[in-house]
Amino acid sequence: MRIAKAIKQQETFCLTRCKLIGPKEAVAELLFKAYRRSVLMTSSEFIHTSLLDEYIMKVAGWLCGENPRLGVAFSGKTLGNGKTTMLKAVSDTVAYILRNMTKVPSSDLSVFYIKAVDVCQLAQNGETDKIESVKKMRFLHIDDIGAEPAIVCRYGNKLRPIADFLDFRYDRSLYTACSTNMETEGQIIGMYGERTMSRYSEFFATLHFEEYSFRTERNRILEEREILAGSEVVFRISRNCPDSPGSQK
Repeated sequence: MRIAKAIKQQETFCLTRCKLIGPKEAVAELLFKAYRRSVLMTSSEFIHTSLLDEYIMKVAGWLCGENPRLGVAFSGKTLGNGKTTMLKAVSDTVAYILRNMTKVPSSDLSVFYIKAVDVCQLAQNGETDKIESVKKMRFLHIDDIGAEPAIVCRYGNKLRPIADFLDFRYDRSLYTACSTNMETEGQIIGMYGERTMSRYSEFFATLHFEEYSFRTERNRILEEREILAGSEVVFRISRNCPDSPGSQK
């Protein structure tokens, strides 16, 4: 209901310092739907937990300006705990709101999602124009920073694509969201150096994802269903088998 009302009232959302100022509940509902849709694109099982609701409300609050920092980082060392899925949901939600619930110039509709390793691949391939285009996106979402090579070599030149991206976004106060398995300052310094670490700490609000793997839990549920389904098949076969006691009358 809140979303339908917001869609009718095109002025409900506005942009302030790259934040979406509007009803937090509507943003949370959009995030939830985008998150669920992203999960169901790759899995038949969606797990809805109170922890997920907590993450969504915190992210919605950041998008709506409750936290003044222009960047947000979803961190956590556990694989499959929802960081990438949340980042995709944020990207889809921001794009949807900008196109359907605000009146902004087309130049402000540049929303982009990219993996950090793909940024490095562009740099290694010498695709300078693409790198510059991505770097300047108004709303940029970078997945899995820290998993890419810190240094990329091209014709003897040593490039640090992600460190350059982070410094560029910081210098221009541009909205930036990312996900990472890095949790400590030492890990970030090891990848990008003390200068970028200092800027990272100032620029990004950090949302820590707990050591709970949605992926592992989904696999467990699916495996249990497969076992139950297999047991049901065996039970039916045994009942229909002429040699089984249950089939004799």
